[in-house]
Amino acid sequence: RETDALRLEADRVGLFPYAYPAKRLLAIHNSYPEPVTAVVRCDPTILGVRPRASLALHGVVTGTSRRVAGDKLAAGVTLTVPPNGVGLWRIVE
Repeated sequence: RETDALRLEADRVGLFPYAYPAKRLLAIHNSYPEPVTAVVRCDPTILGVRPRASLALHGVVTGTSRRVAGDKLAAGVTLTVPPNGVGLWRIVE
């Protein structure tokens, strides 16, 4: 939703973050021909998650997992996105 645009952002031009609340999925499109590591911020309430919740970010493509607090997701987490592709993370409370 356009009203959520300011609550979902990446710190690098050429990365386009999207949130899919019904699936609790965070997707980041990378338009660069190389992998990019960037700080991504997502207000957890966009995904229907409590701000202070303990979350797991499951990398759908990579199979990796990491724990993060909802407020840390809002402040920014460092994620690596594959080249010319999309990084997908399922958010689990």
